[in-house]
Amino acid sequence: MTVQADEGEALLRALCTTSELDEDGEVVAVGDRIRRLAVPHRGGFFGGDLDETPWMLDRYGDATGAADTVWIEGVVTSVAAIRTRMTRRDDGVWTVRPGSAALEPLRSTADTRRPVPEIDWGPHSEPDAEGHAYAMGFARRSEGDEELSGWLFTVRRA
Repeated sequence: MTVQADEGEALLRALCTTSELDEDGEVVAVGDRIRRLAVPHRGGFFGGDLDETPWMLDRYGDATGAADTVWIEGVVTSVAAIRTRMTRRDDGVWTVRPGSAALEPLRSTADTRRPVPEIDWGPHSEPDAEGHAYAMGFARRSEGDEELSGWLFTVRRA
């Protein structure tokens, strides 16, 4: 099924995770014509108006068996980075602070400012046969750190 806005609703909004574009180094800009798979967005992640966004782009939506997978196609009329603040839950897991999402308008996803975390490195392994040692790194996080949680696209039927 392809979702296109009809004459009464010229615009459609869809969320896009960073991994959706970063995996293949894709860039989406205002004025681009897109045709992408999307799944219904369940909400409950941002704790605000973004949770009402009806669609989440998902290139593998049909392969994962998600119900109601659709094609969204049209011309991108706006791109906005979704900036959130992080908070640590009681179980130690870092998550988005509810209600912290803010939109940063962009011309293209390529213009996205990305926070670069400091890395805490674990102990190095013993060097292998070629002399390479390895270590696991983890992003150092603090309460209220800024996170790029993806983008919000507005699409108009072409």
